[in-house]
Parts: sequence; structure tokens; C-alpha cells
Amino acid sequence: MKKSSLKVLKNNHFIRLSIAVIAIFISISHTACSTKRIAARVMGNIAQHGMIAIESETDTLFARQALPALIKNIEVIHQGNPKNKSSLLILSKAYGQYAFGFLEMDLLALSKDDQYIEQQIQLRQRIATMYARGKDYGMALLHQQSNQSFQRIKINDLRRALKKMNKKHVDALFWTAFNWAGWINMNLQHPKAILDAFKVEWMLDRIIELAPDYYHASAYTLKAVMAAAKPSILGGQPQKAKQLFDKAFALAPTYAMHRTLYAQYYCTRIQNMTLFTSTLASLPPNNATIPKNEHLANALAKARSRILLNNHQLLFNGDHS
Repeated sequence: MKKSSLKVLKNNHFIRLSIAVIAIFISISHTACSTKRIAARVMGNIAQHGMIAIESETDTLFARQALPALIKNIEVIHQGNPKNKSSLLILSKAYGQYAFGFLEMDLLALSKDDQYIEQQIQLRQRIATMYARGKDYGMALLHQQSNQSFQRIKINDLRRALKKMNKKHVDALFWTAFNWAGWINMNLQHPKAILDAFKVEWMLDRIIELAPDYYHASAYTLKAVMAAAKPSILGGQPQKAKQLFDKAFALAPTYAMHRTLYAQYYCTRIQNMTLFTSTLASLPPNNATIPKNEHLANALAKARSRILLNNHQLLFNGDHS
């Protein structure tokens, strides 16, 4: 065989070998990516069941210890697949629930001693940080669902975007609004927080239009808290707050957190201590008739109510019943 023919054969062999190596490499890479995505989906499903288990827990201390570990595990999953919608939703929800259910209760329970102001500032900053994380995850999910950035969205653009949303967006809308409202409540001294409140209210309005009973009708209670907490000069409306609370009571009669927040925000706003104490004394108990996904919230509502009752003298200037 001529040398030129041998050279051609060797070159062809080299080309075929190279193609085979590239094909194997692509296959391995694709398999690795697919495996990572599959693992992320599987772990995402496990995380969803983990959240269900936590919401069904009646031991608040046990739930408090479990939730941060679950959050960090989900964040590991999220790092492997940052576009996974399930992990984004669970992280938004979990950060919001941890900040509201546990850290806010710590804030209410602070002792009024010499260290109170410093401890309050530090804890409020930590709570705001947790809410900001939950809001950012919710924003990322909304961005994926609508291809619209919600981080720096203008008011008119937000209204147009909300009109285009349907029931598939309610999860992301609610937990983004929940965390955003919590962040605002921790930053009322900042003008930006007041401006952001209007955006949150429009998001809650859209949720109520699409799914008024979503998450125990909590969009009504969030709007009620905002209406009761804001001073009149900034649009606070105690009577409107009561109407919104009444709607939440009607749609979710066994969900005790609505009544605890009614006492904390509405009763203190109108300075009616008799209504305050009677409301907190009438919280529904956890029993076989209460849905399991309300167990932790009801247990936390009772724990918060005990703190509120113990601190009632700081919430009222006198009994104006």
C-alpha cells in the first residue's frame, strides 16, 4: 500500500476516533446535566413534602428547629438547578414563614430592659433580611413565569403585568407579596417602604380576584394588617381593616392566625382592650376537625396570643372599650 493511502487511512481513523470521543463527552455531559435536573426535581418534591410536614406540626419548638435546616437543604438543591420553579417557591414561602412565625414572635417577646432598643434594632434587621430573601426568590419565580423583571418595576408596568396574570401565578404572587409586606413592616422609617406598600396592595388585590381563598384567605388578612397598621395620614383605614378581617374569618373560620392578627393590629388600633382579650381567648383549638395544614399556624397563633396578652399594657393607653 502506498504511503499516501496509509496516511489517508490514519487520518480517517483519527477523525472517526475524535468524533467518537466528542460524542461520548457530549453524552456524559448531557447525562450529568439530566441527572442533576432529575435529582433537583426529586429533591424538590421531597422539599414540598417537608413543608407539608412542618405545617402539620403542632410542636412549635420542633418546627422552629427543623425549618432552617430544610431551608438550607432546599438552597443546595436550588444551586444545582437555579431555574427550578418548585425550589424558588418553597424558598420564598419558607423564608417568609420563618420570619413571621418565629422571628417576629421573638421581637414581640423582647424584655423591656436596658438592652431592649439595641436588641430590637438587631432583631428587626435580621427579620428584614429573611423577608428580603423570601421576596427575592418570589421575584425570581415571577420573572420566570412572566418574563418580566419585578425587582425595579415601575408602577404602571406592574399594573399591566398583574392584569396579564392568571391562577398559575397566584403562588408566586402571594409569597412575594407576603415577604414584601413583612419587609415593609420592618422598614417603615424608610420612604421607599411606604411607596412599595402600594405595589404590594395591588398584588394582593389581584390574588383576591383570582383566588380569594388562597392559603386560608390570607390575602385579605395581609391587606387588613396593612390598613390597620398605617397611620391615617398615609392611608390607614381601621374600618376597612375590619371588613377585610371579616372576609378572612368567613373563608377560613378555623385558621386561628387571622384572629390573632385581628387582635394585634385592629383591636390595638381602635384601642378596644375588651375586644382584644375576648378575641385572643376564643382561638379555635387544634383537634381532629382542624385541617392538618393549619396545625402549626394555629399553634403559633396561640403562642403569639400569649405574648400579646402578657404585653397588653404596652399596647393600650387605657381600656377604651
